[in-house]
Amino acid sequence: MNQPVPWSTDTPPEVADLWGRLHKEAQTRYKDLNPSTPRWVIGVALAVTALLLFGGGWGVNNCYFQPREATRQAQATAQAVALATAAQQTLDAGLSSQARTATAQASAFAATAQALDEQSRATAAAQAAAATAAAQALAEQDRAAATQAEALRCQNIQLYGLAVSEPVLRPAHGSVRVIGDPVPAVYATWRVTNTGECAWPWEQIGLRTKSDLRTRMASGARPGQFEIRPVEGEEGSPVEPGQAIEVLVYFSSAAAWRVEGEWVLAVNDLQPLVEQPYLQLVVEGWIISVTPSPSLSPTPTDTPIPLTISTLQPEPTTPPQPGPTSTSERDG
Repeated sequence: MNQPVPWSTDTPPEVADLWGRLHKEAQTRYKDLNPSTPRWVIGVALAVTALLLFGGGWGVNNCYFQPREATRQAQATAQAVALATAAQQTLDAGLSSQARTATAQASAFAATAQALDEQSRATAAAQAAAATAAAQALAEQDRAAATQAEALRCQNIQLYGLAVSEPVLRPAHGSVRVIGDPVPAVYATWRVTNTGECAWPWEQIGLRTKSDLRTRMASGARPGQFEIRPVEGEEGSPVEPGQAIEVLVYFSSAAAWRVEGEWVLAVNDLQPLVEQPYLQLVVEGWIISVTPSPSLSPTPTDTPIPLTISTLQPEPTTPPQPGPTSTSERDG
C-alpha cells in the first residue's frame, strides 16, 4: 500500500507526527489482512481507519489548532492593545509636552508683550510729557512775543480813542447848603469808553487839566482829587477796547458855586490824548450856600478853594439874591 502521505513539509511537526502514526497504523492493519479476509472486514477496517483519520483530524483541530489560534489571536490582540496603549501614551505625552511647551511659549510671549506694552506706555508718556512741556514753552514764547509786539504796536498814539459822556453832578445842580451843616461830597462823574484798538493798563491811566503839563496818575491821586472806577471787570485790570470806566473829579462846596474846567485822559505812559474828546464842566450855581438866619440874604461866605488838579481857579461871583429861605431848606 503505497499511497502518498497527507502532509507536506509545511505541516506543523505535531500534526505531521499524528498523521504519521495514523498512517503507520493503517499500513500495519492492511498487512495483517490476508487475501482470504472477507470484504466486509476490509470495509470495516477501512471505515475504522477513516473514522480514526477524521476523528484524529477533528481532535487535532479542536484540541490543538483552535486553542493555539485563539491563544495567538489573544496574544495578537494584547500586543495590539499594548501597542495602541503605548502609542496613545506616547501621543498623549507628546501632546502634553507640546501643550506645556506651547503654554510656556505663550506665557513668555505674553510677558514679553506686557513688558513691551509697559515700555511703550512709559515711552509714550515721557514723549507726551516732553511734547506738552515743549508746547507750553512755545506757547509762553508766543504769548511773550505777542505781548511785546502788542506793546510796540500800542506805542502809536493814533490807535487810542475814547468816548466821553455828559457829566453827572453830585449833589444835583442848584442844591442848597446851609452854612454850618456837614459838607457833602461834591463831585462830577463822566463815563469814558475805550473806543480804540489798545487796552489801557490800569496803573497807567492818568488825568490832567488841559492847560496843565503835569499828569496825575489815578493810582497816586490824593483823596479828594479824582478817582477812577471800573464799569466792567475788576479794579486793577486793563480796560479793554469796548469797556468803560468812571472818572470822578471832586470839588470843595465853596468852589462848586461856579466851575469851569477841562480835563484830558492820559493812558499807557503816552502824551495826554488831547486830540480825543475830553472831560468838560461848565456850571454856575451848582451849590448855593445860605446862612441859617432867615432874615439875612444868602451870600457865599465860604472862602473859595482852588481845584486840586487844575490850574484854573474858580471865580466866585455874587450869586443872585433869593428871597428869605427857611433853615430847613435842603437839596433833595
